[in-house]
Order: sequence, then C-alpha cells, then structure tokens
Amino acid sequence: DGERCLFVSPSFEGIWGCKASDLYNDSMLWFNMIHPEDRERIGEIYMSFTRGESSFDEEYRIVIPDGRVRWVHDKGVFLRGKEGVNNRGVGTVIDITDSKLALEALSDSEQKYRMLVESASDAIIVIDAESQEVVDANDVAVSLLGVPREKVIGMQHKDLHPKDPHFKGYAGDCENMIRYTPLLASAS
Repeated sequence: DGERCLFVSPSFEGIWGCKASDLYNDSMLWFNMIHPEDRERIGEIYMSFTRGESSFDEEYRIVIPDGRVRWVHDKGVFLRGKEGVNNRGVGTVIDITDSKLALEALSDSEQKYRMLVESASDAIIVIDAESQEVVDANDVAVSLLGVPREKVIGMQHKDLHPKDPHFKGYAGDCENMIRYTPLLASAS
C-alpha cells in the first residue's frame, strides 16, 4: 500500500495500548483499532484526506487491545510533494475519553432533570441564586403564570407573584427558599 510510519510519539502507547513498534510494523494498525461503528465514516474521511483534502479533524472511538473503548480527537495535515500529491501526513491524537464520559453523564443528568421537572404536577420554577432571574420553568408553572415561557425565562423572581397582598407570605417563602437552599435555586 506504500504507507509507512516514520515517527510515533511515546504517548501512542498510553492512548492506543500498543507498542510504537507495532505501528511501525503495520501502518494501518490505528485504523484497524477504530470502533466498528466509526470505522466506515473515518475510512471515508481518511480516503478523501489522502486524495487531496488538506486537513483531518475528527473524533472517534477506538478499541484498545484489552477491550476497553476510548474516544480520541485526531487532527492531521497532509504535506504535498513536488507533484502536488499528498505524500506525507503529520498528526496528533488526544485521548478525550474522560471529557466524552463527563458530557454523557451531564446529558443523562439533564435528561433525568428535564423528565422530572416536566412530568411534575406542581409548578417548578428555577431561579439563579445570584441574579434572581428565572432560568427554567415547567409547563405547569408557565400555565399558572399565564405568560409565555419566553417571557418567564429571564424574569426577576420578585416579578413572579402578583402585587396582591394575599401573596406576600408566598413571596417571603420564595425569598427564604432562595436564601437558604441555593443549590435548589441555582441553575449551575
């Protein structure tokens, strides 16, 4: 195939779980380790890269020899030879597994939060503890307020309750709740 590897960083072994000498012996080893669900996509991108695209910037999964899956961010450029043909590639690969797992956990948490808030039969309004602005409200709260969600988000909490004297106790309760339970009131 005419491809050979000229230099491999020592960090290759830590990310890919193989010896650098394995890649020197088989320049397509990296490709064969790509997760089966990502291999076709990366193969197509890599082929267009070798035929003339000047850069490569992709995230994909690899399966290392012990069976674990890692996410990597692979960035490279091809250098053109005298004939104007791509003939040498230079690139870096960074292990982004921890970041991907953190994003997945955050997404899962957000989905659970959203499901809990939207399925609640009570009005739920989330207020930023510092700015005192509404950052979220479920459908029940929006319906009770009689104001479109776009207008509820960003309102000050003091503007949520009517000026009716019967609601002063409620307003005081809101202020106490915000003051003493900032985790419940904070969007962060």
